[in-house]
Amino acid sequence: MVSKPNPGSRKMARLSVIAATVLVSWAQTAAAGEPAERLDALLRSLPTSKAVCGAAVADADTGGVLFTHHADTPLIPASNAKLFVMAAALDILGADFQFTTSLVVSGDDLWVVGSGDPGFGDPRLSAARGESVTAVFDRWAAALLAADRRVIVGDLVLDESIFDTEYVHPDWDPGDLQKWFAAPVGALNLNDNCLDITVRPAARAGDPVLWEAIPPTTIVQIDNRCKTRGSGNPVIHKPGRDLRYTISGGCQKAWPFGPVAGSDPGAVFGDVLRNVLQQHGVVVEGSIRRVHNAAEKAGRPHTLIAEHKTSLADVLNRIGKDSQNLFAECLLKRLGYEWQRRQGSPQATGTWASGRAAIRAWLDDQQGQATERVAERWAGISIADGSGLSRSNRLTARQIVELLIVMHSRPDGDRFAESLSVAGRDGSLHRKKRLSDLTGAVRAKTGTMTGVKALSGYVDTPSGRRLAFSVLFNGITGPSAPFNELHDRFCRVLADWPDS
Repeated sequence: MVSKPNPGSRKMARLSVIAATVLVSWAQTAAAGEPAERLDALLRSLPTSKAVCGAAVADADTGGVLFTHHADTPLIPASNAKLFVMAAALDILGADFQFTTSLVVSGDDLWVVGSGDPGFGDPRLSAARGESVTAVFDRWAAALLAADRRVIVGDLVLDESIFDTEYVHPDWDPGDLQKWFAAPVGALNLNDNCLDITVRPAARAGDPVLWEAIPPTTIVQIDNRCKTRGSGNPVIHKPGRDLRYTISGGCQKAWPFGPVAGSDPGAVFGDVLRNVLQQHGVVVEGSIRRVHNAAEKAGRPHTLIAEHKTSLADVLNRIGKDSQNLFAECLLKRLGYEWQRRQGSPQATGTWASGRAAIRAWLDDQQGQATERVAERWAGISIADGSGLSRSNRLTARQIVELLIVMHSRPDGDRFAESLSVAGRDGSLHRKKRLSDLTGAVRAKTGTMTGVKALSGYVDTPSGRRLAFSVLFNGITGPSAPFNELHDRFCRVLADWPDS
């Protein structure tokens, strides 16, 4: 009886081949065949004169270079920076990793031990389960009642010590901080650390509008200047880095503003939890107390009441398919915590700095499998945050393709590829109705910010050959849609690439 080949063994063997012979091929440019000439012509006539482009294509199995265009020019990668966080997480944490948030009783106090879970109360994950963003709190209340813990005579203690208290990256544009994609990053997160605020007209014209927020919280402050009237639209403004919002304008029908970034994730988490527990008959008599030093909890006897887990697979999908920034930032900080913990730090803490150190250490490990020339290229990588929202990030198209080749060759490479948006099926490519003519053949990470468009991933040819590619555009002025079209045309050329 012939045994079935082990896919993981094949991939590890493939990685060895890449380490020995393939990555060095970056030093040699493949002969320009017809497809390469088509790509070259495509990228030499950009829609705006100030735009610059870096691009690279390689065979994912062999690493052989098929095309380069300014492939070593460092550029702002936008959300393509997420690829490095996703790749490092699969290796450092492992594909089966789960974020675990624990509810425990310690003495008279009720503790919530944070894990940096970005998926806790995430609207999309909650909707997939057919539940509200506060459904975990409902289950926790039921668990407390079942344990006959109807009254907590002590405090509700929030253990946020796994991360620091720098909730907003210093590089982020202050003008973005009200927006969902720049939501603050915490050890305890709920509803993507946003408030979904909706206003409705009052009974009489001229009266202030009615408003509600999800998740329901008592600590949000609304300066309501919006009037019930038949003209104008409501406007929301967040003047500072707190939970005060100003609503102005006019309102004639229900008007959801959509998610608006909060400011202090733990404060909202604790307030909403306490309110939900009280609605279910569980009373916390003490105050809400927040702990940012792990030593305060160390050694305390406790009783586990409930846990909530979010899989790394769900987190990677939200990052790769939906480009959810909060998920990427939480994952980066969690990598920083794990890196410090494994270094033996007694006060391991997830920060942007420790997250960057974890990525750097992981890249150094990959260099051990590569040639000296490739190691030099890895050394030039600059990653400031996890989401790519920082304009201090710098990557080259060649570096991204090198990463894609390495991940394709790993045993967890399928999990990595599956977390990317699939043309015609899911994620950002599908929502934007891009490359539907190549359904299932393109798996890629999109990237967009002012002046920047990026697309990197894999294209499968009809014969089953997989190509790794990256195309980065910087310096875009005017509409960005023409650059999306260039990306799509680029992928169509790759889909027609001959086998030899």
